[in-house]
Amino acid sequence: MFLTFISLLLFICLTIVVVRNRRKTKEANKLLELKNADISQKAEQLRTTNEKLLGLSEFKDAMNSFLVHDLKNPLNTIINMDSRQNPAGYIAIVKKAGKQLLNLVMNILDISKYESNKLKISPKANSISEIINEAYSEIGFLAEQKSIIFKSNLVSDFVVNVDAAMIERVFINLFSNAIKFSKPGYSIQVFAGCVDTSTLKIIVKDNGEGIPQQYLSSVFDKFTQVRAKQSGFTPSSGIGLAFCKMTVEAHSGEIGVDSVVGEGTSFWFTLPIASETENQIKINPPAFIENAEPSMKTALVADETNLLTPYCDRLKKLSIYQISDVKDVVNSIDCTQSENIKAWKTSLLKALSDCNEIKYQELINVGVN
Repeated sequence: MFLTFISLLLFICLTIVVVRNRRKTKEANKLLELKNADISQKAEQLRTTNEKLLGLSEFKDAMNSFLVHDLKNPLNTIINMDSRQNPAGYIAIVKKAGKQLLNLVMNILDISKYESNKLKISPKANSISEIINEAYSEIGFLAEQKSIIFKSNLVSDFVVNVDAAMIERVFINLFSNAIKFSKPGYSIQVFAGCVDTSTLKIIVKDNGEGIPQQYLSSVFDKFTQVRAKQSGFTPSSGIGLAFCKMTVEAHSGEIGVDSVVGEGTSFWFTLPIASETENQIKINPPAFIENAEPSMKTALVADETNLLTPYCDRLKKLSIYQISDVKDVVNSIDCTQSENIKAWKTSLLKALSDCNEIKYQELINVGVN
């Protein structure tokens, strides 16, 4: 009986030890599962954070690329112009290119001010025609480089209660955008009309490539166009359109866009009219200069085209920014026997001086039908 009692006691103790060990094992397993779950969660968070950082890094690189792209054109214009050919014209173009750079910088600074509620505007009565004409004078040379025609559809002028300098930059951004996405020889039109006695609506319409439907709802968001470019859409930072939205809304207006891919885009916005009695005044509406230089392809005859072809083949291997090499090729062409070739050579050197790559490419492709 004693041995039986001892055996039973030992069995009970052993059972208690086994149960406790199993309980501790289960608790340890649960703790281990919790730790594994926590590790997995943190690993997922790290993976998500890493993906975001990689995305931000790619976005930053793309943003830098587009900002450099936006800065490159006016800088190339300044650096590669030959001031000896036309000193007065050189100074004017350098000033305009400098204003392009300043406009981009001011867009970035003003967007930052707006987001931190530090942007201030000074609205007063201004002629919308005068604002449009001032804006066009700043970017008109860009239209000339692509032989783009600006057309005004304003039959009368309007007095709006706005900060003229800010609204002028809205037009500069919209005009520049329209020029960028319009083909050479196309037109850009400006419309304006009263929505009611206190609101004016302005439309800037181009016949460019258009904006895909999926980007229309976010086209005014800062850097949206960078993300769109990563999907194969547009070569721009999108800062200009973000500035336009910010400025129009600061004037208690609305801004929007309508577009069809392949048919063009219409950007529209509203502004407050200064007063009911002075909403129309007798000032001439915007009068844009229509620049459409005739193509040299129609001026050259077959023999002249054949003569220029080997030189053009050499020029096609050079960039417009390789000015010295291009001039060496052009100056080696004998134009004493042909007025057409002489005119072609003069036009090519002017395109080179103006950094007008559109015209330059047209001229060196004289043999292309």
